[in-house]
Amino acid sequence: MHRIGLRNERFALQFMAEHPGMDAADLIRRRLPIGLRKLLSVLARQDHVGQTLRINAPQSAHAITPIRVTFEPRLLDECEPSFEELESAVTPAGPGARDEDREIKLYKRRLRKVFVRGGGAVLLLSALPLGFAAIQALRLRRVTRELGQMAGLVLVAALSFLAVNGTLSPAWFVAPGCLIVRGRRGLRVYERQHSILCVTHLKDTALVLLADARGGVRRVVTHAESEFLLRAWLSPVPAPPLERLSDLA
Repeated sequence: MHRIGLRNERFALQFMAEHPGMDAADLIRRRLPIGLRKLLSVLARQDHVGQTLRINAPQSAHAITPIRVTFEPRLLDECEPSFEELESAVTPAGPGARDEDREIKLYKRRLRKVFVRGGGAVLLLSALPLGFAAIQALRLRRVTRELGQMAGLVLVAALSFLAVNGTLSPAWFVAPGCLIVRGRRGLRVYERQHSILCVTHLKDTALVLLADARGGVRRVVTHAESEFLLRAWLSPVPAPPLERLSDLA
């Protein structure tokens, strides 16, 4: 697999050398035989940095308005009160907008986020066999082996869902002109002038890929999160100094 990755990377580099006029967007549309995250990292090493790409944006999507005020790093999670507070503060109310209780708004977002990321299917597929096993155990008036197995499978499915959807994966924080990833190895800071960001809009979510010369990260986010990330990423406000980010570690 490592050899295949190197061969594909060399092919991408050769293709870029043969087509020097192509920008990052053109290269991505060519669907070269290399993973998109790897391609972004190759582009960053070839000095295609400072670029922000938005793919498959729906017609209803409006232009991104950069945030022009300074703010402390915020967790990229629309269900976090601090995220919603800043989002509301920097987003002008549209015509016909109405106030909504913050707790109700956050509850709706949490519920929607679980379902658009596949939580509804996980819940249904897990609850049905567990329910049948529980009914059988009640009839026999004892804890059956099947009930224990189903409970274990539900636990594994829940943990897998949390891991894939970010709850147990590295935390992403947004700040003006940068994104901070907090993982087991500490903080990793991606700055706009040294990185390339690609947001691909899907039906109910968006795929974010971010890379610099050292490598890249990816995550599926909601549309509200992708828009806020883009607004912060394109902000003209200077990024916070690295020493101020130590509190996130």
